Parts: sequence; structure tokens; C-alpha cells
Amino acid sequence: KIKELIDKEIAATHVSTPNVFAMAAFMAAYNESEDYLNQEVSYIERNVEFLDSWLAENTPKIRLIKPQGTYLLWLDCSLLGMGGDELHAFFTKEAEVAVNKGEIFGSEGFDFVRINVACPRSVLEVGLKRILDAYRKRGF
Repeated sequence: KIKELIDKEIAATHVSTPNVFAMAAFMAAYNESEDYLNQEVSYIERNVEFLDSWLAENTPKIRLIKPQGTYLLWLDCSLLGMGGDELHAFFTKEAEVAVNKGEIFGSEGFDFVRINVACPRSVLEVGLKRILDAYRKRGF
């Protein structure tokens, strides 16, 4: 029963055991690649800033919750007037952008989604254009 609870939590938080090659790469990155890590953190921080200003300018009913140290960002979509499955379908089906459903982290996440910004800016921009198109189609 405890293992089932642990497995459920692992699935909900998308944490899994990496393979041996990933472990070696992870250890090398954090033990021997400080410059690389600093560049990655800086790049992600710039993506966060870009997303925040882009949302404010283009989709004001979707607001970023400023992160304190992650690339998985919460988007507050409460002003859209939808949540749960409808909100998830808006992003994944209408906008064709993969997001995590906020509810999987608890009922407080009903009108939130989580998006990953640890990607090239060009990929982020494509996703944001899709979101904007779906946003406008809905008449927001």
C-alpha cells in the first residue's frame, strides 16, 4: 500500500529514476560544468522574463506566477473562466501546447496549468503564438 502511494506521487510529480547514462551526465554537469550550468540558469531566467512580459502584453487573462528557482512555471488562468479538463483541453487541443494540468497537484490547481520553459526561445515563441491564436479564437 505504501509503495502504491509512492508510485502515485512519483507519477503525479513526473519524477522517475534516470538511467545510468543520465546519472553520469547529471553528475558531470553539476560537478564539472559550472559555466554550462550558469549559462543554462541564465537562459532559463531570460525565458521566464520573456514569458512574463509576453503574457502581460498579449494574453492578460493568463498570468505568470513568478518562480523561485524552477523552469516549470505556473500560469494562473482563473480570469479565463474555465478550469480543470476544459482548461487543459484549451492548451493541449486548441493551442496544441503541452502543459501539466494544475489539478494533479491538488484542488487548488483547478484553474492553473504548469508549463516548461527550459527550451530554446524559438520553441517557446512557437508555443506562445499557438496560445495567442487559441486565446483570440475564444474571444478573450
